[in-house]
Amino acid sequence: MHPIFLFVVLALLTAVAAAPALPADEETDAEFAEPGEGGIGTDFSVLPLTREDEVSLQAQRAVIEQYLTDAERKNYESVDGKLELIRRLLEKGMFSSQDVWELQCLGVILGDAIAMNPDMAWVAFEDEYGRDAALQLADTSIVLFPITMISKRIERGEEVDVHVLYEVVLEEVGRVLASGEYQ
Repeated sequence: MHPIFLFVVLALLTAVAAAPALPADEETDAEFAEPGEGGIGTDFSVLPLTREDEVSLQAQRAVIEQYLTDAERKNYESVDGKLELIRRLLEKGMFSSQDVWELQCLGVILGDAIAMNPDMAWVAFEDEYGRDAALQLADTSIVLFPITMISKRIERGEEVDVHVLYEVVLEEVGRVLASGEYQ
C-alpha cells in the first residue's frame, strides 16, 4: 500500500445517492482507493489541463448546453443552474443508458458545479490506463472523477438525484479533509 496518495474515487461508486439523506452508518457514495486499486494505476501523474483537454471539456459542455432554455441560461453560471439543467434532462429521460457520451457530458457539467467550490479545479489525471479530466482539491491528493458519476449510475439502472449526489460528494470531501486520510 502507498499511503502517500489517497484518492477519493467518486467515479467507481458502490452506493446510489438517491435518498434525501443518508443514515450515518450507511455506505457513502464514495469509494476510496489507493494507487493500484479500483482502476487506478500505480504510476500516475496529476497535471494541469492542456489546451487539448480544455477543448475536449468545452465540446462536452456544448453537447449539454444546447438544451438550455432561455430561462435556464440566466441562472446557468450558478451551481444551482447547472444542477437544475442536469436534473431536468435526467427527469425527461433525454438520455438512455446507451447514451454514454451524453451522460458523461452531463458529468462534465456536474464537475463544473463542483469546481465552483473554493480550491477545486479541473486537472488531468494520467496513468497507465490513460488520461482523464478530473477535479483536484488544491494542495491535497484528493481527486474526484465527476465525468462518470452520472453515467455509471444510469448504466446500473439507478435513479440519479443530482442535487443529492452533489451534496454527498461535498460531504465526503469534507469528511476526508477532517479525517486527514489524504496528503
